[in-house]
Amino acid sequence: MTDNTLETQKAAVQRALEAQSVGKAALLAHDGKTPINAPAVHDRELARLLAPVEAAVKRAIEVADDVIAETEAARLLPHQDPTAALSAAELDDANRRQRWIVEDCAALPLPDLVERLRAVQAGGNKASIWLHVRYAKRRWETESNKTPQAPDLAQFGEALRTLGVIGPRAGLAPDLAKRADDAANLKRWATAQLAQATTGKRGTGAPLSL
Repeated sequence: MTDNTLETQKAAVQRALEAQSVGKAALLAHDGKTPINAPAVHDRELARLLAPVEAAVKRAIEVADDVIAETEAARLLPHQDPTAALSAAELDDANRRQRWIVEDCAALPLPDLVERLRAVQAGGNKASIWLHVRYAKRRWETESNKTPQAPDLAQFGEALRTLGVIGPRAGLAPDLAKRADDAANLKRWATAQLAQATTGKRGTGAPLSL
């Protein structure tokens, strides 16, 4: 089965670009400027060398789009039904944990609650993650409506955004949010590489990496 990870697709584009570079060099005389073939033949050879780059870039973009679609579906799932991602056994587990998690999310100091969220997400228990995210968001809403607000509320909010509890990435675990970012970066990078391979002109800006 073909490995369709983002890193593999980026490597495939890089290999195609390297092969194109070697092939283009072989079409020139020792001065590195003068084509060794007639113009029509030279242009035909350039098109032949570009074709694998185009194919690799197209495939990379397709894989990146698939990853973006998958992560967007994961982000939207809790908005459709907060329990849809939990099995019957996980829902039972959530019911057993709920009371204590509600109390902790309401009472823990904000920095401690952030560390709890990080530990829970690293642990991977879906029921625990779902409950902590749910009630940490409620804590954020409660603290935001207080006057005066807690001095560490801004840091708490930023941590919740990073953890996918609030903000545009709400519903995405940090690893999925990073994967979505990596996919978007791959699309931009691959598109820029194709433009450069086609025109011979480098784009502006720092190179993107996964």
